[in-house]
Amino acid sequence: MDLVTEVGDRVYLIAQHFEDARVGYQAFFIASEKPTLIEPGPSPFISKIVVGLNELGYDVASLSYIIPTHIHADHCGGTGNLIQSAHNAKILAHYEGVKHLIDPTKMMEASRAYWGEYYESEIGALLPVPESKIEVVQGGENIDLGDRTLAVVYTPGHAKHHICLYDSESGELFAGEALGLPLPGNKTKVVPVVSPPVFELEAALDSIDRLRMLKPSKIFYSHYGIGQRAKTCLDLAEKNTKLWGDIVLQALKDGKDRDEIKTELAAHLGEIETTNNEIFSQLLEWATDGYTGYFTRECMVTPSTRTKEE
Repeated sequence: MDLVTEVGDRVYLIAQHFEDARVGYQAFFIASEKPTLIEPGPSPFISKIVVGLNELGYDVASLSYIIPTHIHADHCGGTGNLIQSAHNAKILAHYEGVKHLIDPTKMMEASRAYWGEYYESEIGALLPVPESKIEVVQGGENIDLGDRTLAVVYTPGHAKHHICLYDSESGELFAGEALGLPLPGNKTKVVPVVSPPVFELEAALDSIDRLRMLKPSKIFYSHYGIGQRAKTCLDLAEKNTKLWGDIVLQALKDGKDRDEIKTELAAHLGEIETTNNEIFSQLLEWATDGYTGYFTRECMVTPSTRTKEE
């Protein structure tokens, strides 16, 4: 598959596919008067971004803005690496996450816990970003790219520092993980991406409503695809975010353990038409832990401590 694909109005997808790695990453380059990169991804992905930009006749030094949608290592981990060559670029980030760009120590620790044996190959080194290179946003700003404008939309839920970017003229929405992700080969499933222990269900649903009000024409996900039918994608994101919550909450009330909850979510997920299902098993584990943590905090539901033998 091609490394670079034109997917919108002077918008280019630079993608790492399943054939190349465990996870499919997607960065978006906007060839505007102020060239902009959205979703720099983790450190090992930076080399592909460099090659992709070169294919388009640009280099890293030409970038004006680098914008991770949120401060998780698989979305921003390569920023410190990238900024060393992007001398004129500003990093846009929500104020809740800025401290983790400046000092990525805690992000690195959390990433090691999440990714385990895959940390080095998937995430790699996290270099600090100089504070002087960061432009703080909180939502509601309009980013002038010279010949187009991106609106910053605050979209917590997956993370409290999550933002989306919206071009009102083209209707293109850079959604990060606020709308979950589409399943490869499956046209009917858009599933939540849950980040334990900080996932907030009500905030996630509010963010989906906020994005729906924009009436986007196209959704650019950070993993696995493009949403050409935006309304359907929004509907599925809302439906399945609620449904997975209902499944987990009922399972907790029934005293089911972690493995049983994961099995119930897997039954809803169904068959996946890809040869790389391992990451989706991880997705289910995160969803199980994230929803369980949320309901434990908000609904005072106690997770089962039963062992398999019991």
